[in-house]
Amino acid sequence: MLILFLIMPALARADCVVLVHGLARSDASLLVMEEALAYSGYQVVNVSYPSTREPLEKLVLHGLPEAVESCGEQKVHFVTHSMGGILV
Repeated sequence: MLILFLIMPALARADCVVLVHGLARSDASLLVMEEALAYSGYQVVNVSYPSTREPLEKLVLHGLPEAVESCGEQKVHFVTHSMGGILV
């Protein structure tokens, strides 16, 4: 059992986490989470988008495709808040 505990974090660290903030926020609102995940060994992409200046149809294309692409072949996880979840 101890062996699994030691192996699992190493597997998780190969993953990429994309953070997507909510309405009227910026990537700074998820900065603490970004730093904690990076400290734990994850590749983190913290997407910023102009949530109050563009319609949803345009916001979907504002940074999300590039964020996923920057993860390469790694497994991608999304952490979203509010409107960020709608965009994903």
